[in-house]
Amino acid sequence: MHIVIVAPSVPFRADKDGMSVILANLLTTLRQRHQLFLLCVGSDADPAVEQVRTQGITVRAFPAPRRSLLGYYAWPFRTLPWFAYRWNAETMQRALHAAAQDRSVDLIVLHSPFFASYLAALHGKPAVLQVIDAMSAWLRDVAAGE
Repeated sequence: MHIVIVAPSVPFRADKDGMSVILANLLTTLRQRHQLFLLCVGSDADPAVEQVRTQGITVRAFPAPRRSLLGYYAWPFRTLPWFAYRWNAETMQRALHAAAQDRSVDLIVLHSPFFASYLAALHGKPAVLQVIDAMSAWLRDVAAGE
């Protein structure tokens, strides 16, 4: 299978959280039987990106969307919590749209609930939204507090 994985960070980084460790394990397991393409928030200059590439995984890293001062003051007027907008990058949306249109792509894995807003851009392509159970309570509490 040809699988596109969308992640909020570059895996295989010792200084990152548990999501990166889970993603690294997922990539290591899937690459044994599938062709992988990783879309992640990060920098091509990051040594961890090269480490992923040495495992035969194609990587395209995108810079994190910049937060504007206007956006900072608009938070009280938005209907969704901050994490729904945090990774809303147009470059990432274009890459996902291209993946959704690519007939060779069999599955798209969104490795964080932060990417749930991208599901509409997939136009019916089979997709998995991976949520770590420990995050579900955190997302609910943050959403309730805003």
